[in-house]
Amino acid sequence: MGLLYQDLTRQNKLTPSGKLSPVLPVLYNGEELWRQEGLEEGLERGLGQGREQGTRRMLARQIVKKYGTIPAWAQTRLDQADTEQLETWADAILEAETLEALLSEVPRH
Repeated sequence: MGLLYQDLTRQNKLTPSGKLSPVLPVLYNGEELWRQEGLEEGLERGLGQGREQGTRRMLARQIVKKYGTIPAWAQTRLDQADTEQLETWADAILEAETLEALLSEVPRH
């Protein structure tokens, strides 16, 4: 018998037929209920962070191939950039002649 079912039985919180309500899809670890919406929100957030990290890594690889070792100031700029800025730089690297020009304060669209 599952942990959630056992706890709901002890708390007399089952439906009159003795079954779990199908209305709320949840996961349960014996202590907490997690609603599916919260899991989906967390998954979306994690996927967004993963995309940003992947874009950052790819841009860093492109910078190394085109300009050589990434100086500390440039690494800081990369680390602090959001996804939109990273994508802008990924497009601009094709035309930027120097790393300084690529990572300049003036946004390139």
